[in-house]
Amino acid sequence: MIPVFREYLTLTDQLPLDGIGTIRVRYVPAQLDVANRIIAPPHQEFYFDQTSSPKVQDFLNWLSSRDNLPVTVVQQQYSTVLGHLTSHQKEHDELMWKGIGSWKRNADNSFHFNSTNESYIPLVAVKAEKVIRENVAHAVQVGESSVDSITMAKNLQRQKGKFILKSGWGLLLFIAVLALFVWILLTGQLTPSMLSNPTKVVPTEATPTYRVW
Repeated sequence: MIPVFREYLTLTDQLPLDGIGTIRVRYVPAQLDVANRIIAPPHQEFYFDQTSSPKVQDFLNWLSSRDNLPVTVVQQQYSTVLGHLTSHQKEHDELMWKGIGSWKRNADNSFHFNSTNESYIPLVAVKAEKVIRENVAHAVQVGESSVDSITMAKNLQRQKGKFILKSGWGLLLFIAVLALFVWILLTGQLTPSMLSNPTKVVPTEATPTYRVW
């Protein structure tokens, strides 16, 4: 009947144990393990709630409908399993319910439950690595406006292309002027006298700045 217990736990997240308590299900989300750089998968944990009042009749009605058996028959099977748990447990002895957990009796005659935390669907951890996707747009704030990253990259590329084009023409013009100047100097068509002022300097008589006595 233990597989049936596990099935009922999967369906309802609880398993009533008449006179003992209730096994419940707790779902643990995925966890990031920074040290090992992995993401542990989500899993379920079974835990024993001794303070709750088990709803045994709901379980018996479900089991009766599942196996197409009278409620009295499934109740006898259910009581047999629980009787084995309560009457054959000595202190520190362990009773295993496969797929659910194990039971031990404490010194005060109470039960200690240890979950196996097994899942029907085997899940494995994944590596926590940074993934860079090309051509994936995300919002970029530019001043008071917001544009997507792809549009922004295209605009920057276009502006860079214009700047390179203008810089290229300016460099070619400078090289051409420099080459022309060097050519004129080498061919002798440009002399230092051509760059001087051709006007002759004529001295003038200055007005005396003193009185002749």
